[in-house]
Amino acid sequence: MKRDEIRALAEQAYAILDDSQCEAAVERALQVFKNAPHDPESYLLMSEIAGEGRHYDQSLAWIDLGLKQHPRHEGLLLKKASILIDGFEDIDEAFRILCDLKSGFGNQSLAELKKTIGPNLLLDIYLLLVDCYRLKSDYHQANAYARWAKECSPLDENALIALATTEFELGNYLQALTLIEPIDSRTEPSDFYWLKAQINCAQGNFLDADDAFLKANKLDKARYHRPIRLNDACFLAAFEQGLLALPREIREFVQTNAAEIHNVVPHDMVKNSNGTLSPMACIAIEATKEQTRGHVNILSLYQKNIENLASKKEEVKDLIASALLHELGKLIAQR
Repeated sequence: MKRDEIRALAEQAYAILDDSQCEAAVERALQVFKNAPHDPESYLLMSEIAGEGRHYDQSLAWIDLGLKQHPRHEGLLLKKASILIDGFEDIDEAFRILCDLKSGFGNQSLAELKKTIGPNLLLDIYLLLVDCYRLKSDYHQANAYARWAKECSPLDENALIALATTEFELGNYLQALTLIEPIDSRTEPSDFYWLKAQINCAQGNFLDADDAFLKANKLDKARYHRPIRLNDACFLAAFEQGLLALPREIREFVQTNAAEIHNVVPHDMVKNSNGTLSPMACIAIEATKEQTRGHVNILSLYQKNIENLASKKEEVKDLIASALLHELGKLIAQR
């Protein structure tokens, strides 16, 4: 079967899948696989269909089968990195794959890379690297790759929102807002309204933030919720309940140090963090020294940021517990 015929069949299967007709997409994908069992597109398509049903083990298995025959195929490697991030939260392995892919770029210019790799694949590599660096809390590097993504595809909305997000995470709030406006003209405005809400929240414009959160929710209820809002007493109670569910070492750490509750991360803390502290952080730990108590750690909880992640009141205590376990667990393990 000719390459263009395989591509045409695969594109039909992808189109059927986009219409949520999974069974019909599977039938078309099997037809592709039967006619081209050694073509990388066959493995990518089977993996995509498995991933659509959140069967990440199967999705990864198809990619690994393809890589046995095509170990350096950029599309298969990129898909594997994507599955590792979305399905398994294995950031380190995904990052290794992406760095290996990038090392193959050599000294080629952007124009040359777009010819040799293809603009769509190159864009996806840059965007996944943005995701990895953001998850590693390295917002300067994330911003650098977001800029390359935007240069690679200036009109792509994913590249635009990636750049705006990294500018926001570096504390450049006004620049981030400038990048995303006007939102009504966007193809996927819900993504932009959600980011606008986060920016307004970080600036302390809570009414504007909640209005943008509401717009994102109305446009796409499947992906964006309406954040819960608690009064100070209810949030403190949620903090105490979340703390009770944690291991003794973490409870004792909180009790022997200082805990404070703030609305959002102060802007100067974001700017002074050298690109390592996100304005969307749920907690932060700062070492300090008091004359009466010696060395202590100040544990700050950021109420609005935690609430932004919750769609129900009962989720707040679980989010607090999860954030404390993640951050304090690492700190205690290093002692």
